[in-house]
Amino acid sequence: MKRALVIILFATSISAFSQALGVPAQDGKAEDSYAIYSLVVQNAVIPSGNTQFLVIAKMTAPEQNPNNACHPVYIGTNPWEKSWNEILSDWNARKDVASVDLERSFNLEKPYLLLNEKEVQEFSAIRSRNLIPPDKPRPAENPRFAGATAMFGLSNVFYNGNRTLALVYVSVSCGPFCGNFGWKVFEKTSSGWRNAFSCALTAA
Repeated sequence: MKRALVIILFATSISAFSQALGVPAQDGKAEDSYAIYSLVVQNAVIPSGNTQFLVIAKMTAPEQNPNNACHPVYIGTNPWEKSWNEILSDWNARKDVASVDLERSFNLEKPYLLLNEKEVQEFSAIRSRNLIPPDKPRPAENPRFAGATAMFGLSNVFYNGNRTLALVYVSVSCGPFCGNFGWKVFEKTSSGWRNAFSCALTAA
């Protein structure tokens, strides 16, 4: 009886975690999503230069319509047209899902910190402090952020039907005039996920 109760509780926790990401619990989408998130952060080019550790906004970020950004230039000329339409269907079905908390399930070489909404605002204010006139009060440095030069924002991950193509919106913010943002497309291969291309990735 105790063993059955443990199994039920474990299954319930997995289901709740996956539902928070807007994905079914039984098919491994949550694991795929964090594999993609890890690749995005690990391989990102940070405009402000090297960083000792990484900070990531804990809440998933809203995103723009991917079809406007990617389809006319990139997708219409490659064999992914059917998969792209399936991704758009997934995006349309889940685009209005409220932002959810990301978990500490990233696989990164550097240490990282997930920032709550208040910490996101504080980090942004600190990175903008040089714009404040010298005679005005400036936000104090927070030792928790020491060594971090940019903050990542990540959307939910959207998939085609058989989950071989995925799309995620990413922003890298390092100050009021420093950063980049846009969509990244990932393809699943025999050795795992790989970044196929980026679109509308704009540098500030």
